[in-house]
Amino acid sequence: MRFAKKDNYILEISSIRKIIENVLSLSILQIFNYVLPLLTFPYLLRVLGPGNFGLVTFSQALIQYFALITDYGFNLSATREVSIYREDRRKLSAIFSSVFITKILLLVVSFFILVILLVSFEKFRDFWYIHLFTFCSLIGNVFFPVWLFQGLESMKYISILNGISKIVVTIFIFLLIRESDDYYLVPLLNSLGNVLMGMIAWWIALRKFHLFFTFPNKDAIKSHLIDGWYVFISTFSTSLYTVSNTFLLGLFASNTIVGYYSAVEKIVKSLYNLYMPVSQTLFPYISHLAKREKRKALEFIKFSFFILGLGSFLVSVGICLFSKQIVKWLLGTEHLLPVDLLTIFSFLPFVLVLSNLLGTQTLLAFNFKKIFTMSIVIPSLLHIALSIIFTPFYLAYGLAFVTMFTEILIVIFRMVGINRVKHDLFRGN
Repeated sequence: MRFAKKDNYILEISSIRKIIENVLSLSILQIFNYVLPLLTFPYLLRVLGPGNFGLVTFSQALIQYFALITDYGFNLSATREVSIYREDRRKLSAIFSSVFITKILLLVVSFFILVILLVSFEKFRDFWYIHLFTFCSLIGNVFFPVWLFQGLESMKYISILNGISKIVVTIFIFLLIRESDDYYLVPLLNSLGNVLMGMIAWWIALRKFHLFFTFPNKDAIKSHLIDGWYVFISTFSTSLYTVSNTFLLGLFASNTIVGYYSAVEKIVKSLYNLYMPVSQTLFPYISHLAKREKRKALEFIKFSFFILGLGSFLVSVGICLFSKQIVKWLLGTEHLLPVDLLTIFSFLPFVLVLSNLLGTQTLLAFNFKKIFTMSIVIPSLLHIALSIIFTPFYLAYGLAFVTMFTEILIVIFRMVGINRVKHDLFRGN
């Protein structure tokens, strides 16, 4: 049974069911990943105070650089590879083993870099234990094969395990963190939850999908590093205007300003990340479809633009109109800084959705890796230059305006990139 008559269709009913199932699974995951923090971070901001809360988020920003190294873009490059070879268990086992060992090696390299930073710079050495506690969460990330579950379109395992972890950690945050001196428990609890669930996920991946682990040779590791290189550069470049914001602001501003900035950023990104289950579900589906039936993939992307673009635009309008009420409700303050920042960032969800549809769901799904990479690298370098100029003088306000400018510029670059390759996109339809 098909969605429309004759050959003019977008999706078969079986595909619709699979997509809905995966969207629902990942939506549950996003509730745990981003809605639960909407409950915890206002509590932490009040109990720990903006200063200690800013310290914790500054540490998270630092360690996020190492998370980018250990992930190495595998959540996209390996996901695409798994989606292509999903029927070949021997090939899947080889991919699983190679990616896992590669991530372990990257984790070791990251740890040595962190030790050098902690020893060499007073800014990091003063709270070395906070940075180490936060770094331990990467062990769980390495073991948790999110890319495998996404490529096989079996997202329910991600949702269940992450859901259990987030609920338990949230409970312990409310039970154990009672005063400002308990700030060290935040990274410790998060890391313990990540490590435990990561190891369980690794075991499930082997048993459920009947995979077997083998030590890969150098050529296999090299192949995955080469395949994921453009995605890694794109992801790392993205961090220059996302992760680096909190990190860079922490170098010039007080922990209090960093705390408010990061709290507002969490609000906006939590709302945008409610869209991520759709993105994570569509990417392997579109990648698989683009390899075999390009016309159907393009028609589905056009359909997604209308539905998701309209929905994200309405969300952004709501944020803009009710920014003061949102800040008062979530952060328990009417301080002018977070209200202004939320107003500046209000249309960020809409811009990010457009950027994802143009980039990940179109350029990357059709394997235009170089264009996808350049659409991020150039704006990111410009973002760093502008941030260094404006942040010391305008602090959080300057950084917020520069960030919005960068995100809009990325959308423009991707539109231009798609226009350049439109003949290749439509060829063979």
